[in-house]
Amino acid sequence: YTTYVTLRGMAISLVAVTQRLTDQDFTPIFTEALQNGKKKLFQYYNAHALRFFAINSGFTCAIMLTVISIFEDIFLGLGLDRYLLTIPFLIPSLIFRASKPYMDYPGKILIAADKPTFVMLLNLMEQGLRIVVLWLTIVVFRVQDLGIYGVVWVLVLGDFPATLVKVIISFV
Repeated sequence: YTTYVTLRGMAISLVAVTQRLTDQDFTPIFTEALQNGKKKLFQYYNAHALRFFAINSGFTCAIMLTVISIFEDIFLGLGLDRYLLTIPFLIPSLIFRASKPYMDYPGKILIAADKPTFVMLLNLMEQGLRIVVLWLTIVVFRVQDLGIYGVVWVLVLGDFPATLVKVIISFV
Protein backbone atom coordinates (compact mmCIF):
# COMPACT_ATOMS: atom_id res chain seq x y z
CA TYR A 1 0.00 0.00 0.00
CA THR A 2 2.81 2.41 0.87
CA THR A 3 4.41 1.87 -2.52
CA TYR A 4 1.19 2.74 -4.33
CA VAL A 5 0.63 5.85 -2.22
CA THR A 6 4.20 6.96 -2.95
CA LEU A 7 3.73 6.37 -6.68
CA ARG A 8 0.47 8.32 -6.55
CA GLY A 9 2.19 11.20 -4.80
CA MET A 10 4.99 11.25 -7.34
CA ALA A 11 2.53 11.23 -10.27
CA ILE A 12 0.50 14.06 -8.73
CA SER A 13 3.72 16.04 -8.23
CA LEU A 14 4.78 15.46 -11.84
CA VAL A 15 1.54 16.90 -13.20
CA ALA A 16 1.28 19.63 -10.56
CA VAL A 17 2.05 22.34 -13.10
CA THR A 18 -1.55 22.06 -14.34
CA GLN A 19 -2.87 23.26 -11.01
CA ARG A 20 -0.10 25.77 -10.33
CA LEU A 21 -0.72 27.66 -13.55
CA THR A 22 -4.46 27.92 -12.95
CA ASP A 23 -4.53 28.31 -9.18
CA GLN A 24 -5.64 31.89 -8.71
CA ASP A 25 -7.76 33.04 -5.82
CA PHE A 26 -10.43 35.39 -7.14
CA THR A 27 -12.33 35.44 -3.83
CA PRO A 28 -11.18 38.98 -2.82
CA ILE A 29 -12.47 40.58 -6.01
CA PHE A 30 -15.71 38.58 -5.83
CA THR A 31 -16.19 39.66 -2.21
CA GLU A 32 -15.51 43.29 -3.04
CA ALA A 33 -18.01 43.27 -5.91
CA LEU A 34 -20.75 41.39 -4.05
CA GLN A 35 -20.51 43.32 -0.79
CA ASN A 36 -20.76 46.61 -2.67
CA GLY A 37 -23.86 45.44 -4.53
CA LYS A 38 -22.19 45.43 -7.95
CA LYS A 39 -23.73 42.33 -9.53
CA LYS A 40 -22.73 43.22 -13.08
CA LEU A 41 -19.12 43.68 -11.99
CA PHE A 42 -19.29 40.29 -10.23
CA GLN A 43 -20.68 38.67 -13.40
CA TYR A 44 -17.86 40.23 -15.39
CA TYR A 45 -15.25 38.93 -12.95
CA ASN A 46 -16.91 35.51 -12.91
CA ALA A 47 -16.93 35.21 -16.71
CA HIS A 48 -13.29 36.21 -17.00
CA ALA A 49 -12.19 33.98 -14.14
CA LEU A 50 -13.81 30.96 -15.79
CA ARG A 51 -12.26 31.95 -19.12
CA PHE A 52 -8.87 32.21 -17.39
CA PHE A 53 -9.28 28.73 -15.87
CA ALA A 54 -10.38 27.21 -19.19
CA ILE A 55 -7.58 28.73 -21.28
CA ASN A 56 -4.83 27.91 -18.81
CA SER A 57 -6.01 24.42 -17.94
CA GLY A 58 -6.49 23.52 -21.61
CA PHE A 59 -3.02 24.82 -22.42
CA THR A 60 -1.32 23.04 -19.52
CA CYS A 61 -3.21 19.77 -20.11
CA ALA A 62 -2.12 19.74 -23.74
CA ILE A 63 1.48 20.26 -22.71
CA MET A 64 1.29 17.65 -19.95
CA LEU A 65 -0.25 15.04 -22.28
CA THR A 66 2.68 15.57 -24.62
CA VAL A 67 5.19 15.29 -21.78
CA ILE A 68 3.44 12.23 -20.31
CA SER A 69 3.91 10.42 -23.61
CA ILE A 70 7.71 10.64 -23.24
CA PHE A 71 7.99 9.96 -19.49
CA GLU A 72 8.83 6.31 -20.08
CA ASP A 73 11.81 7.28 -22.25
CA ILE A 74 12.87 9.92 -19.72
CA PHE A 75 12.76 7.45 -16.82
CA LEU A 76 14.70 4.81 -18.76
CA GLY A 77 17.21 7.35 -20.07
CA LEU A 78 17.95 8.65 -16.58
CA GLY A 79 18.14 5.16 -15.10
CA LEU A 80 14.99 5.63 -13.04
CA ASP A 81 13.40 2.33 -14.01
CA ARG A 82 11.87 1.98 -10.54
CA TYR A 83 9.64 4.93 -11.32
CA LEU A 84 8.07 3.33 -14.40
CA LEU A 85 5.16 2.26 -12.21
CA THR A 86 4.12 5.92 -11.88
CA ILE A 87 3.08 5.98 -15.54
CA PRO A 88 -0.40 4.45 -14.96
CA PHE A 89 -0.99 7.12 -12.28
CA LEU A 90 -0.20 10.07 -14.57
CA ILE A 91 -3.43 10.48 -16.59
CA PRO A 92 -5.75 10.10 -13.55
CA SER A 93 -3.50 12.49 -11.64
CA LEU A 94 -3.74 14.95 -14.52
CA ILE A 95 -7.54 14.71 -14.37
CA PHE A 96 -7.42 15.23 -10.59
CA ARG A 97 -5.08 18.23 -10.78
CA ALA A 98 -6.66 19.89 -13.82
CA SER A 99 -10.15 19.69 -12.32
CA LYS A 100 -9.11 20.98 -8.89
CA PRO A 101 -9.57 24.73 -9.69
CA TYR A 102 -13.06 24.00 -11.03
CA MET A 103 -13.90 21.93 -7.97
CA ASP A 104 -12.81 24.71 -5.59
CA TYR A 105 -14.41 27.54 -7.57
CA PRO A 106 -18.04 27.29 -6.32
CA GLY A 107 -16.91 27.23 -2.70
CA LYS A 108 -14.90 30.41 -3.22
CA ILE A 109 -17.90 32.15 -4.75
CA LEU A 110 -20.14 31.02 -1.88
CA ILE A 111 -17.62 32.31 0.65
CA ALA A 112 -17.46 35.61 -1.22
CA ALA A 113 -21.27 35.76 -1.18
CA ASP A 114 -21.18 35.35 2.62
CA LYS A 115 -22.67 31.84 2.70
CA PRO A 116 -20.24 29.93 4.94
CA THR A 117 -22.99 27.79 6.50
CA PHE A 118 -24.02 26.51 3.09
CA VAL A 119 -20.36 25.73 2.28
CA MET A 120 -20.04 23.80 5.54
CA LEU A 121 -23.19 21.78 4.79
CA LEU A 122 -21.93 21.02 1.29
CA ASN A 123 -18.58 19.88 2.69
CA LEU A 124 -20.31 17.63 5.24
CA MET A 125 -22.44 16.14 2.46
CA GLU A 126 -19.30 15.61 0.34
CA GLN A 127 -17.49 13.79 3.16
CA GLY A 128 -20.48 11.50 3.67
CA LEU A 129 -20.69 10.84 -0.07
CA ARG A 130 -16.94 10.09 -0.15
CA ILE A 131 -17.41 7.34 2.42
CA VAL A 132 -20.35 5.89 0.47
CA VAL A 133 -18.54 6.10 -2.90
CA LEU A 134 -15.35 4.52 -1.55
CA TRP A 135 -17.40 1.77 0.15
CA LEU A 136 -19.24 1.10 -3.13
CA THR A 137 -15.97 1.17 -5.09
CA ILE A 138 -14.02 -1.14 -2.80
CA VAL A 139 -16.61 -3.43 -1.21
CA VAL A 140 -19.43 -3.67 -3.74
CA PHE A 141 -17.77 -3.20 -7.15
CA ARG A 142 -14.35 -4.56 -6.01
CA VAL A 143 -12.45 -2.27 -8.39
CA GLN A 144 -9.14 -3.26 -6.79
CA ASP A 145 -9.52 -6.71 -8.37
CA LEU A 146 -8.88 -5.10 -11.78
CA GLY A 147 -5.16 -4.95 -10.99
CA ILE A 148 -3.01 -1.83 -11.15
CA TYR A 149 -5.71 0.17 -12.94
CA GLY A 150 -8.23 -0.55 -10.20
CA VAL A 151 -5.71 0.50 -7.56
CA VAL A 152 -4.97 3.66 -9.55
CA TRP A 153 -8.69 4.49 -9.72
CA VAL A 154 -9.22 3.94 -5.99
CA LEU A 155 -6.16 5.94 -4.92
CA VAL A 156 -6.37 8.87 -7.33
CA LEU A 157 -9.99 9.26 -8.40
CA GLY A 158 -11.85 7.10 -5.88
CA ASP A 159 -13.71 9.99 -4.29
CA PHE A 160 -14.06 12.01 -7.51
CA PRO A 161 -17.80 11.22 -7.98
CA ALA A 162 -18.60 12.61 -4.52
CA THR A 163 -16.70 15.82 -5.22
CA LEU A 164 -18.39 16.10 -8.60
CA VAL A 165 -21.85 15.84 -7.01
CA LYS A 166 -20.91 18.62 -4.56
CA VAL A 167 -19.68 20.86 -7.38
CA ILE A 168 -22.83 20.30 -9.44
CA ILE A 169 -25.02 21.17 -6.45
CA SER A 170 -22.84 24.23 -5.77
CA PHE A 171 -23.12 25.51 -9.32
CA VAL A 172 -26.89 25.04 -9.32
